[in-house]
Amino acid sequence: MNDFRRPERADIDPAIFNCAEGFRLRLLVERDGPEAAVAWAERTMHLYRQALLSRHHSAKKPHFATTAEYRVRYIRSYLHFKRFVLALRGRGLG
Repeated sequence: MNDFRRPERADIDPAIFNCAEGFRLRLLVERDGPEAAVAWAERTMHLYRQALLSRHHSAKKPHFATTAEYRVRYIRSYLHFKRFVLALRGRGLG
């Protein structure tokens, strides 16, 4: 069984996994490969950004990502995904 906190790939800097989303990113890299992990991170970034920027004026309740409790978490995760994507793309892995 793999320990996803300890990277086995020499071509990926382990520091990019030292974040709140590190476990999920490591799992994706090991299971699906770096290209698929980057694609997933980009899709998730897009969804998180939409959730954060949407106000849903027509809805009865706004998206919970816009509440103070979750907004910081969504932003932090978005920035971790962005750092991950840039790091892997910079190494030609995504």
